Amino acid sequence: MLWIIYSSKYDEEADNPAKRMLKEALDQGLDAKLLYFNYFKIENGNLYYNDKKITNFPKVAFLRCNEIWLAEYLESKNVHVINNAFCIKHCKDKYLTHKIVDSLGYKGIKTILLKDNSYSDLKNIFGEEFILKIRDGLQGRDIYLIENEEEFNEVIKTIDTANFLAQEYVKSSYGRDVRLYFCGDEFIAACERRNEFSFISNIAQGGLTYEVNLNSDVINMARKIKRALQGEIITIDFVYGYDELLFCEANTNAGFQSFAYLGYDMRKIFMKYIKQFA
Repeated sequence: MLWIIYSSKYDEEADNPAKRMLKEALDQGLDAKLLYFNYFKIENGNLYYNDKKITNFPKVAFLRCNEIWLAEYLESKNVHVINNAFCIKHCKDKYLTHKIVDSLGYKGIKTILLKDNSYSDLKNIFGEEFILKIRDGLQGRDIYLIENEEEFNEVIKTIDTANFLAQEYVKSSYGRDVRLYFCGDEFIAACERRNEFSFISNIAQGGLTYEVNLNSDVINMARKIKRALQGEIITIDFVYGYDELLFCEANTNAGFQSFAYLGYDMRKIFMKYIKQFA
């Protein structure tokens, strides 16, 4: 049995991606069920769905969400969770991600907690321009390019500084990054995302996607990062430094529209991988 878990917000969409994922699972002969994380709750140590107590658990749960509490509970019931709670936690919080990558000795974008640092403090660390970014952001939201003290002061008024990071601004990668998709230990493909009109490359923010060929050193570096994060179905992103790629972030619940544009049937790839555990 496989549980595919999404947010119920997708039920409101005419072209429901959750139901398309379920269809692929069923087409591959999997005993699969689509569930929505916001209908789950835990009471007195028991898990409920739509107020009905769950007594039978699946072999595998594929979480297309970032609910750490749900992943932890399912793992306690010996469910193979993709991705597991450790991975979700350490990818969702970009600061924790960078700490793990730093421990591996790989170069990444210089990243610190924003806390109560002043513009002057950050200027001394990063230079006049730098990025403010929410720790658990998605789809390029809540990211600010700060170019002067006036902009910094305006942004600071609108955000919770305790939940933000400060990062170096890598000018050489303006509007561009590289994303690698892994399924298990297998490298599926890499793409370059480009946005001519913004420093944010995300497809959700207007970026376009192009296939890119990477050497084995970069792929192996990304694979080692993936393993350290305990990721199974996961993306690893890099930006273009002046003379090398720099680690940017990892995502456990990344969209795959970029790769679909390039002709990859990601749902089929996901289910082929998951099938071995179900």
